[in-house]
Amino acid sequence: MKQIYLFCINLLSFLLFIALDNGYAQTIHRITTGMNLQTEIDNAPSGDIYLVEGGVQNTNLDIDKKVTIFGTGYFLNTTQASPGVATVSHIRLKPGSDGSYISGLQTLSINISANNVVIKNCYVSADKPIRLGYTGLGDDGGEWNGTANNCMILQNYAGRLEIINQNAPTAKAYNFQVKGNIFYRYGFHLEGDISGEISNNTFNLNAQPEDYISALNTTSGCAGTYQCNVLPVAFRNNIMVNVRGEFWGCARPGWGGNVTSCPINSYPTTDFNGNVFTQDFTNLPSSNTINADPDALFLGYPTNQNGFAPDARAQLAASSPAKGAGVGGVDAGAFGGDTPYVLNGIPTIPTIYQLTVPTQVSQGGTLNVQIKAKTNN
Repeated sequence: MKQIYLFCINLLSFLLFIALDNGYAQTIHRITTGMNLQTEIDNAPSGDIYLVEGGVQNTNLDIDKKVTIFGTGYFLNTTQASPGVATVSHIRLKPGSDGSYISGLQTLSINISANNVVIKNCYVSADKPIRLGYTGLGDDGGEWNGTANNCMILQNYAGRLEIINQNAPTAKAYNFQVKGNIFYRYGFHLEGDISGEISNNTFNLNAQPEDYISALNTTSGCAGTYQCNVLPVAFRNNIMVNVRGEFWGCARPGWGGNVTSCPINSYPTTDFNGNVFTQDFTNLPSSNTINADPDALFLGYPTNQNGFAPDARAQLAASSPAKGAGVGGVDAGAFGGDTPYVLNGIPTIPTIYQLTVPTQVSQGGTLNVQIKAKTNN
C-alpha cells in the first residue's frame, strides 16, 4: 500500500508539473506530515513550488522569497480521495516574496507586505484577518506601514479583511483586487493610502453584536486629525449582514484616542454600487439594496437544516434578494461575479478525487488500482 500511495503522489506531482509548465526550472517539493515547510522554503531557491499534503504543521510561515504553495483545501468530505487538510499557523509575506501564490491552506492569519501576491482558496480560521499593509507575524511585532501593491485576495473563507496604510507616501496598498470571498465574522477595515476593488464578497455572515466595519482615508496616524476623505476604492456587489451603521475612524468608544465616524450613508468611496444590506440605511446610491430580509438571503441561514458546510451555507437561496442585485444584474455576494467563490477551497490544480485499491490479491496475481484525477479550473 505504501508503494501505491507513493505512486499516486508522484502521479499528482507529474500532473501538477504539466499544468504549471511555463518553461522555467521550478522544483516541486512534496511536503508530508512531520516535515517543516518553513525549513523546506528556507533551503530552496526562490520560485519553487510546494505541494502540501493533509496534516497539521505547528509552524509559522515567514516568507521572504517568491513561493508557490498548494494545500488540499478545507471543509473536505468523502468526495475527495484524501480529505486531510493542509494546516499551518500564521503566514507572513515580507519584502522579497513578491509574486508569491498561496492556495488551499488553512491558517490562523495572513499578513502581506509584498507586491503582486495572490491569496486564493484559503481558510483563515479563529476569526483572524487577511491583512494588506501589516508587517507583523500574526498580531505581533508589526506596524501598518508595509507596501502591498497589485495583490489579489480571491475566493477565501476568512474572519475579516483589513487594508490599512498609515505611512504614505513610502508605504501603500494600490490596485488590489478582493473578489469572491466570504468574510464570516468581523467585516472589514479600510484606511490610509490605498486603492483597488472590493467586489462580490459576503461580509459578516456570522454577525455578532460587536461586529463593525470602518473606513477612513488619512496619513496622520491616531495622533493626528482624521477626516472622512474619499477612498479610491470600488466597492460593488457585496452582501453585508447586520453591520454597524457607522464607519469608525481611529478607535471605537472606550478605546481612547481620537474617534471619527464616517456614516455609512455618506460612505467615502467613489464607486459604491450594487451592494445588499440587511439594514434600512438611507441616502445610499439607488443601485444598492437596503433592508433585505436576512433570513431569505442564503441557503443555510439562519438555520442549517440540510447540514451544509460553513461555506456552502452562504450560497444564495432561490428567491434571495441578492439575486441579480449587483451592478449589471449579476448576483451580489461571494457566489456571483467573474470570480465566484469555490466550495471547499479546492486549489486550481489537478487532484485525485477517487482511489480504488483491492483489499487483497492472490499470490502472483495482478493488483488492479483505479485512480481518477481532475482539474479544478
